Amino acid sequence: MPNHVHAVVRPLDGSAKPLEAIVGGWKQFSAGRINRERGSRGEVWQDETFDRIIRDEEHLWRAIQYIGRNPGKANLAPDAYSLWVRPEWEALGWTFESRRS
Repeated sequence: MPNHVHAVVRPLDGSAKPLEAIVGGWKQFSAGRINRERGSRGEVWQDETFDRIIRDEEHLWRAIQYIGRNPGKANLAPDAYSLWVRPEWEALGWTFESRRS
């Protein structure tokens, strides 16, 4: 997405590094890259993140499908974004419906 990111994340050890710290690291790293690419400085990301706790498989499936449909809702061309699902999940059939033939 040109102005936001969707991800399904589960920390390997939530007590060692909380989710907020993981997302903060992503924001810091990517903001540095984005600013270098643009030749700019300053804030890139909003302070707030919008997170959800996924409580069961049905909710996980809906979240994956929402993420997969999001670029189309923004009228992005297929070569303007990338979608990725953990290979182990894809082997179990957990992928974007838009990729199914």
